[in-house]
Amino acid sequence: MGKKTILLCSLIISSLAYSQVGINTTNPQGTFHVDGAKDNPSTGAPSTAQQANDFTVTPAGTVGIGVTVPTNTLDVNGTARIRTINSASSGTVLSSVYVDATGVVMKQAGSTTGEVRSNSGSIGAGVNAAYLTGIPNGLYMLAITTVNGCDDATTVNYLVHSYGSNSYYGLKGINGFLTSTFGSPTYAQTARNTVAVTWPGLGGCGDGGNATAFNYTVTMPAAGQINIINNGNVARNYKLTLTRND
Repeated sequence: MGKKTILLCSLIISSLAYSQVGINTTNPQGTFHVDGAKDNPSTGAPSTAQQANDFTVTPAGTVGIGVTVPTNTLDVNGTARIRTINSASSGTVLSSVYVDATGVVMKQAGSTTGEVRSNSGSIGAGVNAAYLTGIPNGLYMLAITTVNGCDDATTVNYLVHSYGSNSYYGLKGINGFLTSTFGSPTYAQTARNTVAVTWPGLGGCGDGGNATAFNYTVTMPAAGQINIINNGNVARNYKLTLTRND
């Protein structure tokens, strides 16, 4: 108890006298400064190596870890690890982040470019289901993937234009392939907002799927909405990932 009281009194006296608090250092470089290894000099600024084990809070409220003169709200000179992070629910809009040449984390220029929406779920044979709704006006790249019980898979990419004004919306298949045959799909563009996909050469699978099992139609019944119609003979899980390009 005596040691705790002495430490508390020392911190209070230091704060009153210098408006700075230093732990393991008599030469704090900020409002609050912890020298983890007790290796900082008694005068002057610590070297880069000496700062590596320091934690500093400046009068401006910036925090430095491994650096005593932070240039951003949080400035970390070293590695960082996030042990737990929340998973986004299906349909949540996500934005990519990048690192510039100095290590500062930022979004890409433009508030919408690179936004990602995704959803997945299983629907039965012949079912028409809405997978993405509430899509803002814009230009997008859509990827649709499916996998059967034999680990055979398909990926198809589409260009999507979605503008409610004047009903300017639609989509177009551009490329894709089936793993087992490395073949491309056959597209049937029945309208500007509807594309049916079939897969020549697909064999049967132990999950009950036959040569039609990967067939589907992707359609936009309205601007801002994308549906899938399962044209196969068994239930199938579809994953849609929509990335904004404008």
